[in-house]
Amino acid sequence: MAAFAADRWGRIDILVNNGAVRVDKTAEEHTAADLDWIMGINVRGLFHTCQAVYPFMRRQHKGRIINIASISARKGRSAAPRTARRKAPSWP
Repeated sequence: MAAFAADRWGRIDILVNNGAVRVDKTAEEHTAADLDWIMGINVRGLFHTCQAVYPFMRRQHKGRIINIASISARKGRSAAPRTARRKAPSWP
């Protein structure tokens, strides 16, 4: 993805991470597989996209990365305890 963008446009100025998933279950209903899927996309996906564009931005001495969080940090739901806990540190 990053190499394609750099080849196509000659540089990478910005990355916006805005992809996330959730499983609508209560905390008691969540399985290890659910958590692995959620963390794989919401955390590892974010990390790997940042990791992919960083070398290009470093060479340019410039770039912006925007990670979009969820409203669940401020307005939790009983079926989304992990989302609220994970997102809360991103709010002031």
